[in-house]
Amino acid sequence: MLKRVLNLKIVGFLMIGCSGVAPTPKKNTYLEYDNTHHVVGDKNTAIKTLIYEQTKNGGLTKKITFHVDKFPYERIFDLCKDETSMFLQSVTMDQNGNKKPIYNKRNIDCMSRIKIDNEAGFGEYELVFLEGFEKIKVDDFDLLLASKSTNKQSGSYIPHNKTEIIDAGHMITNMWQIKD
Repeated sequence: MLKRVLNLKIVGFLMIGCSGVAPTPKKNTYLEYDNTHHVVGDKNTAIKTLIYEQTKNGGLTKKITFHVDKFPYERIFDLCKDETSMFLQSVTMDQNGNKKPIYNKRNIDCMSRIKIDNEAGFGEYELVFLEGFEKIKVDDFDLLLASKSTNKQSGSYIPHNKTEIIDAGHMITNMWQIKD
């Protein structure tokens, strides 16, 4: 009986040990995305310019310039329309026994919107930012995983909106400005 229990423990140990054969992703680096040059609308037809800025510890991290051509103003736009993320679909072996990655590229969706009801600036917004890419290794191949954040506000006077928060020890300020 003792021998049977001991054999079951050894078989269980081997089964648990074998379950760890799958490749383990390892964190390598983070590639930050530049969010300081977004422009929405045409400067030549603008009657007002609205600027959204976010700073972190005093340094500019996000900036969107909206060229408003009329009120009410409503736009839907993509803040990362030309970006893709690489997903490692599988790793195969070629005829020489070398590993060969098969990647699947997917567009990243940062669909955002802004709506301003009147010239005083009453409105709402939802801004979806691509923060960057987590670069990890899987079976010695690079994999880029997108990281996004969303800033959202509704029912407020947008140009007069300034918020400050402390997040993980960092002072983050969101601020709107109007330029005529």
